[in-house]
Amino acid sequence: MVRFSAGVILILIVMAIFPFNVYAKTDTKDKSPGMVDEFRVFSDNDVIFDVVLIEVERPIDAKNRYGESSIAKVSEKGTDKYRFSDGMIDIVWFVGTNNISFSLTNKTNHSVKIMWDETAYVDTSGKSCKVIHSGTKYNERNNSQSPSVVVKNSFIEDTIIPSDKISQISTSNVDWYISPLFFVEGLHPPRIIEEIQILDEKIKALGGKANPHLNILTIDQVRANANLYLGKIIQVLLPLQIEDTVNEYIFTFRIDSIKVKDGTKIWWLNDGEKLQKRSGCFPKAIMFITIIAALATAFILMKTPE
Repeated sequence: MVRFSAGVILILIVMAIFPFNVYAKTDTKDKSPGMVDEFRVFSDNDVIFDVVLIEVERPIDAKNRYGESSIAKVSEKGTDKYRFSDGMIDIVWFVGTNNISFSLTNKTNHSVKIMWDETAYVDTSGKSCKVIHSGTKYNERNNSQSPSVVVKNSFIEDTIIPSDKISQISTSNVDWYISPLFFVEGLHPPRIIEEIQILDEKIKALGGKANPHLNILTIDQVRANANLYLGKIIQVLLPLQIEDTVNEYIFTFRIDSIKVKDGTKIWWLNDGEKLQKRSGCFPKAIMFITIIAALATAFILMKTPE
């Protein structure tokens, strides 16, 4: 009897150690609490941040030299951007997934230089870092950059990337990854999603006999992670030299809203024979085998003479 009790205790221990909850493909009406419709994978591009220009700091005497300034929201081809204008420049900003683009018009009768070595990006944590702009090679991101010259009454279009967002993912000097400006836990680089989709077709052809390691999230989980950035601030310091004077413009942006796309549905997680929780739960078959083995062990222990 003692040994039988020991066997029962063994079963309880096994059941406590391994969470045997398994998600199965069911109709919504049959779902128990905690079940989800389907699992998806999400890329950096699946979270859209609405980043608003809220303030521009100019040199103390800028008002005397360049007059009043204004900030306005503009729409270009269905995309919301933000324009700042004074007597010196007119600049339109757009904050993307992993870069910030702008179009700057020189409204003066003198050439304006963008001083790239002094330009800086301040992230949501308050960390300041240098940037690179269009035309700068990623492997030269730490080198000095020559100023860009904007001739009087002309404009320039450019893109800036914080240098600490650039990383090399191979030694070939051609494979680089630009991290998103706002890191959201659980997202994959877009190129990984493309590889996953190719792999998904192969897994489907094999009958689902594979289980790559992925960040599997629901759209609500992604939204909750992304919402941590609501109200956060970023800044861009853009030094503009006209004749011998450097005018430091500090542009302040705020994250006002966040939109999450549907992500990418993965066949082997939703339509295959088994749908496992992200925590790594055992399939039902393994659960039953484990319980039967534990019962058999308990029975043998009971029958064995003490």
